[in-house]
Amino acid sequence: MKNKIKIYILLYIQIIAYLYGYYAPKKITNSGNSSTRIKQTYRFDQIPDDGSYTLSVEDISGNIKLKGHEGSGAKLIITRIAHGIPEGEIEEVHKLARSFITHSEDEELVIISGEEKTQNRGHIESIFELEFPKNVNLNIKLIGGDIDIYGINGEGIFETKGGDISIELYKGRLDAITDGGEINIKNTEGIIRAHSLGSDLRVIDLRGEIYLSSIGGNIDLDQVNGTTDVQVTGGSINLSNIEGEKIGCRTSGGPIKGENMSGIISMKSSGSDIEVSDLDGEISLMTSGGHIIIDSLVGSLACEASSGNIDMKKIIGSVDCLTSAGDIELELIYDSFIKEKSIHMETHLGDAIINIPEGLAGNIKSTIYQASSEKDLNSEIPLLINIDEKKVTGEGMVGGGTVPINIEVYNGSITIKQD
Repeated sequence: MKNKIKIYILLYIQIIAYLYGYYAPKKITNSGNSSTRIKQTYRFDQIPDDGSYTLSVEDISGNIKLKGHEGSGAKLIITRIAHGIPEGEIEEVHKLARSFITHSEDEELVIISGEEKTQNRGHIESIFELEFPKNVNLNIKLIGGDIDIYGINGEGIFETKGGDISIELYKGRLDAITDGGEINIKNTEGIIRAHSLGSDLRVIDLRGEIYLSSIGGNIDLDQVNGTTDVQVTGGSINLSNIEGEKIGCRTSGGPIKGENMSGIISMKSSGSDIEVSDLDGEISLMTSGGHIIIDSLVGSLACEASSGNIDMKKIIGSVDCLTSAGDIELELIYDSFIKEKSIHMETHLGDAIINIPEGLAGNIKSTIYQASSEKDLNSEIPLLINIDEKKVTGEGMVGGGTVPINIEVYNGSITIKQD
């Protein structure tokens, strides 16, 4: 009779667990006195694939791996590996590192929470592997550990105080923050905000809006279509294959590199170089302690360097550039698009070189301040040269002169070439 009562009680416990959406058999393996492994499995059969549910993870130290799938139902596998714990204390230490699983169908919410109180009796390594319907909202905040998300549609908040964040095949709005880890985002669509304290951010294949920042790390972007705003302190920014209405990036102490970009583009660097190629659109470049290097641009260009050279090659469009201490070199390419545009080059301590192609209708006005010799003005295009009170000017017109070309140099020389 007593055995039957025990069986009924055990069956009752299993039925109650199943009705609440999960059942957690425990498997314990011992690989010696110094390491043991406990695995628990939970199932949530009633969770739909319609975006109504939210998964919340809080006060957990461990790695989270979550994968989305088509259809309803979810599964959670918790693996805990104990290192350096005497065999007689294994069960007690695992209890102190327990997790609490809550499933509320009324609130459409699954909560995973817990706390570790191992009291210096060894180290517990925790791994949380989840399979959820792909249409789900996520709120994951870890005390420490990595976050790995794959194939999810919804709103997501991801925070870890000591690990990496990896997100792939994601659609929706997401915020990601890590203290001391990397952030890698791939093949996503939506509004993305991410910040890393002390490491790098990498984004590949994004459609939507992206806002990134890093302190002490680099930011790398490739294949982005949409609004882009990135800023770095103490690192570099590398951009390639970027298209968007507005593209902005700022660095403090690091260089900026960009290639194959189009849109309204703004780049600012405090203390380093800006190097770009294959740009199309309205471009603004500024550095307070480095050089500006441009190779191939169509559109309008405004650039400023407080103490560096400006080198511009294969330019089709308007140019307005200034350096306080450095040389300026400009190579123009003729195209019908350049009509009714203007060129302005100015350096306060350096030389200016411009290459004007045949067919470009230019109205040239060149001025060298603090100079008294026409030898400082060298031109392959005939100019009317005038010397007046430490100033040398040269004016000339090519092909009707519809494009104003103004060159101003202080304490330097001007060279005008024509192909």
